[in-house]
Amino acid sequence: MARNVSRTRSVRAEQEDDDESRRSNDRDPQEEDQGQDPAIAAVEAGNPNAPTAAVVPASRVQVAKARNPVEADERAPPLYALCPGQVNPDTPLDFRKATDVKIYNSATEPFNKDKPYNVESPGLMQFMMEVHNRANKHGWTDPNHGLCMITVTENGMTEKYDLTSQYGCVSINQVIVSDTLALQYGTRKAQNSMMLHKLLMGCLSSIGKNKVMTPEYQRKIKVNGQQSGNVLLKIITEIARPQTPASVQMLRNNITNMCGKMAEFVQDIAKFNAYIAPPIYVLYRIIREYPKIII
Repeated sequence: MARNVSRTRSVRAEQEDDDESRRSNDRDPQEEDQGQDPAIAAVEAGNPNAPTAAVVPASRVQVAKARNPVEADERAPPLYALCPGQVNPDTPLDFRKATDVKIYNSATEPFNKDKPYNVESPGLMQFMMEVHNRANKHGWTDPNHGLCMITVTENGMTEKYDLTSQYGCVSINQVIVSDTLALQYGTRKAQNSMMLHKLLMGCLSSIGKNKVMTPEYQRKIKVNGQQSGNVLLKIITEIARPQTPASVQMLRNNITNMCGKMAEFVQDIAKFNAYIAPPIYVLYRIIREYPKIII
């Protein structure tokens, strides 16, 4: 008899424990929060104005994370940028993240699927305008760290040229030298260069691809062991010819500013020579290739 009574009490105790567990699981989380410290509630809710002195027990922190899975970086003030590709332009993309993959796809999507470019003079300006717009959208023309900003150092002076709009101001060798310094392994510029290369190749017709894929050009395109989008872009402009729109505009600007520069560099002839050297080089190339052209 005593054993039966003991067994009955044990079964009842187990049933009561199960009932209590069910009631605990079914309890509304909001009911648990009633009567708790408002400061702790504010911290758990992710309120940026919550008192810094509020201390939340570790167990409650885990519960709060389960209820409010918003990450801390998502609650931070947004980084201002006109386009997604311009956010953190120096930070390498992580292709394990969907957002970074979207940036890659957006950058490499051809902009002329209906009419690929044959690398000929008639369509060069329109093609370069489209390239410039895409590059600007992804921060590649940023004066400080843009991929397409070619750094040229001559006679102790350093100048930067936007290859997408000033492609007539630099030579292929200058682009290669600039990219050799900029395209380092593990950097965002190296990734951007590959994206630009893929974009350009995707925008060329079979005729255009045959023009840029000669052994001579392919040797130049490879910089630091990877394909250089900048060198490919410069090769396209060299093949298409003439490059006079950008070149002539640069010459006109330099000639217009000549008097002011002479006064500025009156005490430093080396700086003046460095300033005048690029337009002289461009003028020489234009006269050599197009002797009848009128500037």
